[in-house]
Amino acid sequence: MIKLRNISKIYNEGKSNENRVLNDISLTVEEGEFVAVMGRSGVGKSTLLHIISLLDKPTSGDFILDEKNTASMNDTQCSKCRNENIGILLQDFRLIENETVMENVMAPLYFSKTPFRKMKNKAKEALFKVGISHLSKQAAYTLSGGEKQRVGLARAIVNSPNCLLADEPTGSLDAKTAGEIMQLFHDLNGDGMTIIVVTHDMDVANKCSRIVKIENGMLIE
Repeated sequence: MIKLRNISKIYNEGKSNENRVLNDISLTVEEGEFVAVMGRSGVGKSTLLHIISLLDKPTSGDFILDEKNTASMNDTQCSKCRNENIGILLQDFRLIENETVMENVMAPLYFSKTPFRKMKNKAKEALFKVGISHLSKQAAYTLSGGEKQRVGLARAIVNSPNCLLADEPTGSLDAKTAGEIMQLFHDLNGDGMTIIVVTHDMDVANKCSRIVKIENGMLIE
């Protein structure tokens, strides 16, 4: 379960260029939910996602992940928790272009103590789930945008995370490919994975089971 309590995020606090991005946000996402976070560009959607993914910490408030208050975690503990519990999918793929699909998907597993043979098997399983097992030996730079996003999704789920966070995952895709990616999200959610999608696209949001909106740094259900 994800619980945000009175989360605020202020950049350059106390300075002339102070920027309050998030303002007293409280949000609970239950296990197995499929939630869309909507809002215009610059309203704090990605900042909220960075906090949930433990890539950033709030200025004030509490972030509770599976009954643990993350405020007391150091960077190493945050990295370990993220690697074990959270998958992250980004709009711009962030693949290692000269590496193969298999090598890209295996990348998160190198931070664990998983034996190499098991790493490979887990990567094969993730590729099968997203429908691109046949591309495992291809270099990432040879792929289409939709194929790259599937590789990114396979990499995000290779550790079997409890929660998948997706930041504008369909923003650079055509409508048909975006629909295919959303169907994969539905399949994963059907298997019990919690999914949070940041989007400005109402078509994408309407495919989720719940929508929350951020306006002026505040959350509106």
